[in-house]
Amino acid sequence: MSRFLISSIGVLSTIVALTPAFSADMPVRPRPTAVQQPAPQASNWTGWQIGGNGGGSIGNNNFVEPGSLVCPGGVQPCAETSFNFSGRPSSFVGGVFAGYRWQMGNTVFGVEGDSTWQQLKTSLSQTSLYTNLGGTRTDAFAGSISQEWEGSIRARYGWLVTPMTLIYATGGVSFGDMKGSYGYTGSVPLSVVSGAGSWSNVRTGYTVGAGVESLVWLENLTLRGEYRFTEYSGYSKDVALSCSGACGPLVAPSSNAHIQVSNIYNHKFLVGLGYKFGP
Repeated sequence: MSRFLISSIGVLSTIVALTPAFSADMPVRPRPTAVQQPAPQASNWTGWQIGGNGGGSIGNNNFVEPGSLVCPGGVQPCAETSFNFSGRPSSFVGGVFAGYRWQMGNTVFGVEGDSTWQQLKTSLSQTSLYTNLGGTRTDAFAGSISQEWEGSIRARYGWLVTPMTLIYATGGVSFGDMKGSYGYTGSVPLSVVSGAGSWSNVRTGYTVGAGVESLVWLENLTLRGEYRFTEYSGYSKDVALSCSGACGPLVAPSSNAHIQVSNIYNHKFLVGLGYKFGP
């Protein structure tokens, strides 16, 4: 028993003595190191912004004037000649914008105003002849309608798809300068009825749209692309008519030419460059 114990102690001592040498000869496996993920890129969209934009606009105008009655010789029936036209004009559009934005996490919301110029004009000239037993009437018309200066005040709400790229929706109230003109000359033997007028007034409507915007340089310069739809309510205008020559019961014009303008809207496609103040 004592010999077995002494032998066991000797074997263990030998193993202990050889272990460091054996370990030194074994290849050392490198300790795995944790892979450090790059920190997400931060951005700050809060602050004032000003800029300019430009692009194209497609509009719609509708002009109707039922006619101005001029009866040659007083013979009935005497039908009015209607005058109406519509069109979808296109125009370059350019302007400026300014606003303030707040960033809360990945959400960015704000208020923005803009002013743009365009010339969406539709016009028509028309001459018509009407003949009955009392003679022949000639009706000559000329009219135009256009959408020009435009401004809006809008809310904006967006979501950051990346720290540097924002998709957003926008909507609010729009103000547009509507210009138009109308001219009429109706002639019968010995009599002429005529009238002309022009106008320019600001109409109120609504505008909605969507776009994408990116911080492109030092987090202060932004580039955006935007689509907007804007619509205005219709309106009417009266242009006074007067008669010269043999006027009286035999030649009975309407007192006014009554004009209706409707279906006033436009589509805008804009590219803009802005500067954000602050860090």
